[in-house]
Formats: sequence, C-alpha cells, structure tokens
Amino acid sequence: MIWKGLKPILLCASLLASFLVSAEKYQSNGFQFETKDFPSWVTPKHLPDLLPTQHQGSVSYLLLDRQEVADGNDSGYFYHLVQRANNLDGVEDISKLSISFNPEYQKLVFHNISVIRDGQEMNRLEPSDISLVREENELSQELFTGYVDGIVFLKDIRVGDIVDYSYSIEGRNPVFQGHFFSSWSMNWQVPVNYSYLKVITTPDYPLTIKNTGYKSAPLITDNGSQLVYEWTAENTPTYYYEDNYPRRFSPRQTVSLSEFDSWEKVNAWGETLYSYDFTNEELNQFVASLSKKSKSDAVLAALDFVQEEIRYLGIELGLNSHLPHSPDEVIQHRYGDCKDKTQLLVSLLKKLNITAYPALVSWDKGSGVDLYAPSPGVFDHVITYVELDGQAYWLDPTRSFQEGTLETLGYYDYGKALILGHPEKKSLVTVGLKDSQIPVVETRNRFSVLSTEAPVEYTVITTYTGTRADQMRRRVATSRLEALESDYINYLSGFFPGIEKTQDMTFKDHKAKNQFDVEEHYLIHDFFSEEDGRKYYTLYAYGLYGYIKKPEVTRRKGPLWLQGPVKLSHQIDYVTPNKGAMNIDSKRVEKTTDQLWFMKEEDWFNRTLTIRHELMIKSDELQAKDMKSYLKFYEMINDNTEHAYWAAEQQADNGIFADFISDLQQLIYTKEGS
Repeated sequence: MIWKGLKPILLCASLLASFLVSAEKYQSNGFQFETKDFPSWVTPKHLPDLLPTQHQGSVSYLLLDRQEVADGNDSGYFYHLVQRANNLDGVEDISKLSISFNPEYQKLVFHNISVIRDGQEMNRLEPSDISLVREENELSQELFTGYVDGIVFLKDIRVGDIVDYSYSIEGRNPVFQGHFFSSWSMNWQVPVNYSYLKVITTPDYPLTIKNTGYKSAPLITDNGSQLVYEWTAENTPTYYYEDNYPRRFSPRQTVSLSEFDSWEKVNAWGETLYSYDFTNEELNQFVASLSKKSKSDAVLAALDFVQEEIRYLGIELGLNSHLPHSPDEVIQHRYGDCKDKTQLLVSLLKKLNITAYPALVSWDKGSGVDLYAPSPGVFDHVITYVELDGQAYWLDPTRSFQEGTLETLGYYDYGKALILGHPEKKSLVTVGLKDSQIPVVETRNRFSVLSTEAPVEYTVITTYTGTRADQMRRRVATSRLEALESDYINYLSGFFPGIEKTQDMTFKDHKAKNQFDVEEHYLIHDFFSEEDGRKYYTLYAYGLYGYIKKPEVTRRKGPLWLQGPVKLSHQIDYVTPNKGAMNIDSKRVEKTTDQLWFMKEEDWFNRTLTIRHELMIKSDELQAKDMKSYLKFYEMINDNTEHAYWAAEQQADNGIFADFISDLQQLIYTKEGS
C-alpha cells in the first residue's frame, strides 16, 4: 500500500488484499485463538481520503470500527482500530494490544495486525507474539470469571507509526438464552477521526434503542432476513471528565440496544435463573430452629447466617456469571457471591413462608439504570427484597458486621431495583431510604481547662448509626488497636500539635440500635497560642470536614456527587475554671438549600462554652446549575466550624461550688455520651 505525502489513503479492503490471513488455530498457556479473514457479515470500512495533519495528544485515533451480529445464524463482535503514535508516550500506548474474552463460550480470532511507516505497510500478525493469560484484575474483589486477555507486545514501533489491527470475538454467554443487548460509547476523552457502528439482528427481534446524551439516530435497513442498524460519525466531539460524578450520571454519550422491549421481560428472564429447593440437612435443621423465632427475628438470624457463615467468593464461570449456584452447593462450599448468597437467603425465608425475592440493582449506575434500554447488562449486584408485616426491607447478604433490628439495620439506597418474580412489582421500583434509616454521625468534644499554662484534658465521643456504624464496626474488627489509635491521633495533631494519648481508645456496640460509639482521651500541651501578648485558643468542628468538600472542578457541566443522605453533628464543650462571663456570638446561624442544611449556635452556661453544629446532606447529587450556591454554602460552613477565642484572664475559682458544678457537668456529659 502506498501512502501519499501528508494525505495518506487507508482502505480496509486494500489491507485484506495485501494480507490474506489463512485460517489457523494456535495454543497459548492452555487457551486457544485463531487467525482468519474477516467474517462474512462484516462491512469493510475505510478512512476518508484526507487524514488530519494536526495531532492532539499522544495518540491520534484515525478509525474506530465496531460491528456486532445476533441474527440467529451468527453471534459475534468485530473490532477494528487504526491509531497513530505522535510521541514516545503514544508509542507506549499503541505498542500493547489487550483483548478480553471468555473461553468458556467465546473464541478470539485475529484478522489483521499491521504497521504503516513512511508509506510502507508491514504485516505484524505473528501468532508466536500473541499470549493468552488469565485475567487477574477481579481477584482482589474475590471474583473469578474465567476471562482471558489476549496480549500482543508489538516490536519496533516508532513515533509517527500507524498501527492497524482487527479481531472478532465469536459466541455469546448462553445464560442470556439467545437475547441480544449491548451498550456503546459514542464519544471519548480524545477525538476520533472516523467512527462506525453496525448492529445486525432479525426483523423478528427489532431492537429497543435508548440514547443517553447522544442525538443521532441510526440508519436502519431491512433487507428481509436482517435488520441492520448503522451509526457513522466524523471528528466525534470529546468530553472532559470532571471529578466526583454521582452514580446516575456519566459524561459519555451512549447508545444502548436490547431485544428486551420492557423491564417486565427482563424480569421474566431473570426469574428463570433462581430456584429455592435444597436438601442439605444442616440447612433443614437451621430452618427448624428459625421456625421457633418470631418472623422478624428469623429474618435477622437468616441474614446473619448468610452474611457471617458464607464467605464472599464468586466463581462466575460460564452460565454462573448470572446463574446462582444451588443452596446445597453454597452451604457445602461455604462461599458464594451476591446471587448465591441471595438465593440461599431467599430459600431459607421461603421455607418459613416469609415473602422474599431476589432484586437486581446496580452499584455502578444507581438510579441511572432507567437511562438505558431494558436488559440484564445494566445490573451488577443482587440483594434481597423482603415483605413482612406490611413493611418492605432491602437486605444485602454480602455485607458483614451488621447489627440491629429490621428497622435499624444499615441500608444503602441503590436507587432502582428489579424484583425477580414479584407478582405485582414486575418493572423497576424505587429503593429509597426511610428517614429512620439515614445514617447519623455525632461527635462530642470536651476540653477541660485548668489554666492557660497547664495541659488541657480532651475527650472525644463519636457515635455512629446505620451504615456508618457498620463501617466503623468493620474497621475496628479488622484493625489493630495501635494502628487505629495512630490514625486518629495523627489526624488530630493537624489541629492540636501538642496532643498525646492518655487512655486506650474504647468502643461500645449498642447492637439492637445499630449504634457504635468510639471514646478517646487525650492531653493537649501548648493548647493556647499567643498574639500581641494575649493568649487565645482555636476550636474545630472537624467532624463535618470530610463530608462537604470543594471539588477540584468548580466550573462544571455535570452534577457533583454528595455524601448524602447523612445527618452530622459536632458539639464542642469548652469547660473553664473562670467564673466570669464570656462574650459569645449568641446569634444562631442557619442555612438551607435543596441539598443541604446547616446550623451553628453558641451558648455560655456554668463555666462552659458550648458550640453546636449540625449538617444534613439530603441528597447524593448536586446539579451543575447549583454549583455557585454550593460553593457559598461550603465557604459559610468553613467560616462557622473554626472558632478562635481570647483566653479569659480571670483567676480560677476553686471553691466548692465551682467544683460541684464541674463534677455535675462531667456526670451529665458522660451519661449523654453513653
């Protein structure tokens, strides 16, 4: 092939003519791949005659060609990419090819790997350079899916080289029972000179198409035996990835396609995967013991059993990517993933005549699953839906270190769920959180001051409820006390450099309330600072700091993720021996928006300065149009959570009454914190 000056012409058909690939099979590390020509259903695509002469970034993406077929005769995916290295970083990027497939039900076929340099095309499809290796990126999450990476390290790639490669993946997971669905990105963070997408199906199964942010409609051709959908674009617009998006939102433009035309049909597919019978004697005996409990206690006991007795491990090979292992298998192996654990929990509850179903949810997309065409592909997690005494509960058997009643358990709001097999709730339903299920974090600080020259006694009691209690319970159970104490004191030393521990950290777990308390005791040296001959001190409501932050990108187009819903409070009690009155800001500060509410008030009573702060984050997202008001809210909170005061100059009153009041306050503080 000849490349003419700065205006090269690249024809996919010419590449085929240059390097006809013979059909061969090869082995690598026990896995097989093939080399052969393009599938017959592929439409060869070529670049426009004029390629860009100005290059952005390390790599120029000249052609992205994706084609997929699911017409009853063939089932496969074709991918063709042409890219140019503009500098050494680009050379590194395009020199490694990595292709993921699942040999349980798929075949990897290479069609072409070539390099164009100075107008000369060179064949680089060398089977000996292709390695197939087991994927390991999911092992850290205790998942084993069977996916394999086909890896090619290209040799002798230079700046200015163009790498052109194509492959196909044949086959589809049989667990989907022949149903086709897919989702495609239509723009990227880098420009693409020319992109093409084609999907082939049959007139008997027209596709439901849903666009997210993408406005172009496909060209649809009905040739009698096939329906062909095509999207073509030149110089695709890029997007800038801002930080901290809520789960529902993605800046990418996408097209999702599905043979399922409703969530009800996805529900019907999913229901066929679950079966609730078991014969295991241990499970039968456990059900017998549960039957002696009240139904609410039986649900909690069954949940605890599945959470704590069955470790999380997903063997998701082939059909078992979505088909759960039977309860008998799960109890025998003592491990399972979300669907295995859910099926076991639902099986136990059904034996007790308690209404329970699996519920498909998405940790990645949250409530955004309804932005996509109905399909199983939008879900990545399974939890358990329970109806008891007129109330609905969403239980997650993959979690651990949970305590509480059905009303006080820690719950996550997954946004939307598809309850499999429910006689009435067949489409997507809203999960949501009841007000009583919103997590709470309460921090109380007590500074006991003898004089401006002596160290200050400092006590911290922090109370967690809901999911925050679960998280703290897990952290304490999985950490060494010394490491935990070190983390805490290092954080506090940022506010009080002279701090030192006086007692070991202690914990109280109020299991029925799902409340977890942490108590810390310190001594602060050099608590007071000096300016112009006067001493002063600074108090911080640091318990609010980690929950509302200024994002790196403030001029946003997309929404901002917030850590809500959550209720926070931070109370500071500064106890002084001075009997004189203290000038305080008695004006209450209060501010509210649709997403946030904040309050601060100060009080002086019986030698104690009390500063109360409360923050309610009502939502998990903030729209870009509200960013300006959010930043003002953020600055307002900063101004009202750090407090500097002049130290009183009166002498300490060490009389009996002062001692009595101090002891009484300590008693009240201790009881309120317990």
